[in-house]
Amino acid sequence: MERITGGRLLARALKRQGVNCIFSLSGDMLNPLYDASLEEGIRIIDFRHEQAAVHAADGFARATGRPAVAAVTGGPGVTNAVTGLANAFHGGSPLLLIGGRRPLAEADRGAFGEQDALALVSPVTRWARTVYEAARLPEYVGRALTAASAGRPGPVFLEVPADLLQQEVEGETRGDRRDVGDGRAVRDGRDGRDVRSHVSTGRSQGDPRLVERAARLLLESRRPMVLAGSGVWWAQAGDELKRLIEASQAPLCAIRLGRGSVPEDHPLSLGPFKGGLREADLVLLLGTRLDWALDFGRLINSQALVVQVDVEAGEIGHNSPVDVGILGDVGQVLEQLNQAMEGASLVERGPWIGKVQEMRSSFLEGVEKHARSEASPVHPLRLCRELAGFLGRDFTLALDGGEVQIWAAMALGVYRPGRWLDSGAFGCLGMGLPFALAARLARPAERVLLLTGDGSFGFSAMEIDSAVRQDLPVVVVIANDGAWGLIKHMQEETYGRERVVATELGWVRYDRMAEALGGHGEFVEYPGDIRPALERAFASGRPAVVNVKCDPNVESPFGKRFLA
Repeated sequence: MERITGGRLLARALKRQGVNCIFSLSGDMLNPLYDASLEEGIRIIDFRHEQAAVHAADGFARATGRPAVAAVTGGPGVTNAVTGLANAFHGGSPLLLIGGRRPLAEADRGAFGEQDALALVSPVTRWARTVYEAARLPEYVGRALTAASAGRPGPVFLEVPADLLQQEVEGETRGDRRDVGDGRAVRDGRDGRDVRSHVSTGRSQGDPRLVERAARLLLESRRPMVLAGSGVWWAQAGDELKRLIEASQAPLCAIRLGRGSVPEDHPLSLGPFKGGLREADLVLLLGTRLDWALDFGRLINSQALVVQVDVEAGEIGHNSPVDVGILGDVGQVLEQLNQAMEGASLVERGPWIGKVQEMRSSFLEGVEKHARSEASPVHPLRLCRELAGFLGRDFTLALDGGEVQIWAAMALGVYRPGRWLDSGAFGCLGMGLPFALAARLARPAERVLLLTGDGSFGFSAMEIDSAVRQDLPVVVVIANDGAWGLIKHMQEETYGRERVVATELGWVRYDRMAEALGGHGEFVEYPGDIRPALERAFASGRPAVVNVKCDPNVESPFGKRFLA
């Protein structure tokens, strides 16, 4: 019988679940896993900070819709990773973080890097365990990935002591089949026999009675709106959503990862514009929390009927009451709703559709004049409009920062699912470059661009080095206003311009930093130079930074809550 190390057993278990890369930062506790990954054909994507490695796993999950894996060493490696876990937790992003630990024999003896990791990560994970027996590593991998994907997705944590990775154990002998979630099996070709999977991937339908009631209300309403959030993406339900809005003739507002599930040039799409929610008589919420981005439900007409579909029971009616709450997978429930409405007649929706589109157009009129500005420093909306014209429809956009994300939401459309990667509900900064690198890895044939503020870029700026070493040519566009713009403008409005504190960063030449690290750099001061700089950056074939000097005095319409 084959004997292999725990590290090889762990790598093999990951490979069987479709894991082809691990985002990491090296540490001695991880060496057995690294070595085994070479044998199993798993690529190690190494970063300069553990937080960035976990952000990259988060970004890979968001870009692909599948769980991703990161690995960090114990002690400070795990503590550095916590912010990445928190961002994934609040974003509902499925990832497995493998954390190192000193050998079990050194527990409670003051070992190097000793830390109660489970207590640290439990508040920001859906599941956290320590493995105490090397032979059970495949079981724990399966349990972890099930916990990460079942119900509302989220991050999970598996702590593996170093001695277990070095220990020799018997390899599995029942074959190497992995369940891909629909009854099919994949064998790895070693002995061809089947094994039972440790991973569960079932999807639940909604209560048929509630679905029938929701369909009836949707058909009878005169001013319906559909609000689609990230749950639509995780359920891979874009086609079902498109069928629903076309069958019901209900305008669609999409936010966060829900953007692009239906192309935003579709006649019924409003992009992320939420203004119509205040006048709708029925709102169908699909896989979205009623959190700060929706003013905790107060953006919705208080007299409207509300139907909420969510895979997590605790989210239904949270912050605001609902009339029909359907617990179930968004994709499954959308399919049920479509079946329930098949062949039914509709109330005339033309005037309502025209009204909400007019509301959106009126809001965007103010965008157009700034988007055409020839001023220098560059208006952020002009920058965003140049990006939109250059990128077209086929791209992935990562976003990082405060005001720049608001400008981008106003000026940039999304036309394919999984292509809008913003910071999400947690509002974390520094995730943009790791997200972009992960998206480039997931989509090597597609253009990937990061739009970031200068402040947020500083969090992970050294990952340009990671991009160069890993040959991941992304283009970073910095809307450089020389400050923490959002906070600076708040200080100016509250205390006066003469009392601005700790928010001035100055005009830094980040493009030169990129060049020093082996990338390509461009510095732009005038609007007409933006597109040529973008063309040169993409043509360089290297990680590139386009550093655009932006007007520090313009303030985004944050109060309008036009947020993605």
